[in-house]
Amino acid sequence: MKRIIPLILLCVFLLVGCTLNNTDIGEPISEVEKNQTVFDTKNIKSVSFFTHRDETCVAVDSEHLDEIIQWLGSFRIDKRVEGNVLDPGSDFINVRIEYDDGTVVENGMTSVTVNGDIYYMTSDPAPDCYFDVFSDETEEEKWDLVPMVMVDGVLYYDTGHNNNTDLRCGNLDGEITSTVEGWEIPSRNNQSNFGIGYGYQYGSTEGTVDINLYGKWRIFATEEVRHSIQFPIAVE
Repeated sequence: MKRIIPLILLCVFLLVGCTLNNTDIGEPISEVEKNQTVFDTKNIKSVSFFTHRDETCVAVDSEHLDEIIQWLGSFRIDKRVEGNVLDPGSDFINVRIEYDDGTVVENGMTSVTVNGDIYYMTSDPAPDCYFDVFSDETEEEKWDLVPMVMVDGVLYYDTGHNNNTDLRCGNLDGEITSTVEGWEIPSRNNQSNFGIGYGYQYGSTEGTVDINLYGKWRIFATEEVRHSIQFPIAVE
């Protein structure tokens, strides 16, 4: 009898470990490894995005749906979140995926929960049409704009790229100390439209700043540089 109980416990453990906890994203996985895909991109009917401030979904139009689906397919599990405590500003933007069979999946764009543990995600750079989704605005509705910050009187926009260079000094050049709503444009120095408390350093490329977001250095660039910069520049 003493041998049977451990065997039963082992079976229970294996059954629990073979399912995703609090999420229906993708296929069930037996163990968490880096680079496992997160989103099931088969038979997707529609994709929408929303922020944790406003649950109104902004739908991706049919013209860009395939491009967004392809990008979602690049999301993979990255490092585990220590203590399951996410960095400030994590999962500010969420995705809502509806499948042909009526199944609906919602998840943040920064982390995913698997077997009760939270993991950051990594992905390919976001396509331009992703940023266009949040730039649409009508007289009756206000949608969040692309993340941006003002430094020294200049606006810098999220490029969708992370800077992974190892040649980085330990001193910050500044910190975001104030914020505006996601649909507003920052108008003061060290102000963003996505939150406060983020440190930044001037980038190695002129017209860029690197902001410490979600444990990674996110590259922000001026409007001109954002459309002309050639990636990768020590980025992933």
